Amino acid sequence: MYEAGSRLTSRYIACLTPPSTDRPVVEASKGESPWAMELNFAYASFLQFPESQVELFGNYGATVGASFSMTREFAIMAAVQVLTSIRDKDGFLNDDFTTLRGFGGVELGYSFGPLRAEVGMLLEGATVGAIKVCDDINQIIVGCSDDPADYTLHSYDVLVGINARPRVTLQVLKSFEVLLGASGSFYFFPLSDRSLNLPLTVETGVQYRF
Repeated sequence: MYEAGSRLTSRYIACLTPPSTDRPVVEASKGESPWAMELNFAYASFLQFPESQVELFGNYGATVGASFSMTREFAIMAAVQVLTSIRDKDGFLNDDFTTLRGFGGVELGYSFGPLRAEVGMLLEGATVGAIKVCDDINQIIVGCSDDPADYTLHSYDVLVGINARPRVTLQVLKSFEVLLGASGSFYFFPLSDRSLNLPLTVETGVQYRF
């Protein structure tokens, strides 16, 4: 009877004892989580453009992505990219346009100490704002008018393609990496009109592993 009362008293006292505060509530990340997020600056050009008189021009923006590592060599990932066009050299592009791209797929990689080489194979879906190209070079100086007879309007609602993305990452801290990469896409949809195609992109940014 005495032993039973002693055990009951010990349990009651343990409930009244406050938990130890030596251990932090939130532990610092060790970079060992399979989850990672990244933020990149992106610069792209369309190698195939519907108007032959328009030379290669740039599109700049940002990419936000997340990945989940299944193994050390294999990961699944998704990303969203937003780009804004830059005027072409001769000024045929009358207005800026925005490109929104989404990616999803798999990534293979191998680490060499702090360096890691990766290759991603992704499915891409994109939508491009209206592209307004001035038809008369003589009007470029004064600015192409809003008269539809003076410009050609190209519109692309949905583009679907395959994206290949090689890149290199450098681990600077246990959970923090810097990266440099490139990617190229080929749009296979729509099946008939693919006059805007072959975007080539370079990216640089940071990645944080939880």
